Amino acid sequence: MEVIAKTKINHEAVEAMVYASIFKKKNPKVFGVIFVVAAVIFFMATIAMAIIDPESDYYSILKTVAIILMTWAFIYFRLPKISYKQMGKVAESENYYVFSDVGISVTNEGDCSHGESEYTYEAIERVIETKKYFFIFINKAQAYIVAKDGITNGSAEDLRSILSKVGDKRYILSKY
Repeated sequence: MEVIAKTKINHEAVEAMVYASIFKKKNPKVFGVIFVVAAVIFFMATIAMAIIDPESDYYSILKTVAIILMTWAFIYFRLPKISYKQMGKVAESENYYVFSDVGISVTNEGDCSHGESEYTYEAIERVIETKKYFFIFINKAQAYIVAKDGITNGSAEDLRSILSKVGDKRYILSKY
């Protein structure tokens, strides 16, 4: 059985890939809200303690929490934008995928980029599946994005069945 898909590489897809890569099986929106609320409560409690006891080490704790919050904000808001901009002219191009029993064939067509690649399923580093996408990592830093609504021949279930050949430890089902 062959599954055929077409996906346009856009900001939404890259953002979903960044979040799925960082948060794995967690939902970044839920995890993010819980983390930020907990950090803000801890931050406010630390401020209160620093006011009550100015001679204490609460100021160093306050600085640490502030750095953690700024790092979180960077990862959540800026990293997807930076990742998309780094794609340069490949962004907004279209990838055409053919998934067969032996491997994946990828054709890229964009204004400034054209190319073809073929991979066996053994060569795949990992697969992350979200509600809208399959992210097929061929190494730790590079992934192909397959939109579920871009599948033209077959279904998401068919593609899941084919990609499950990478193995349970390398197939991650994300809640994002």
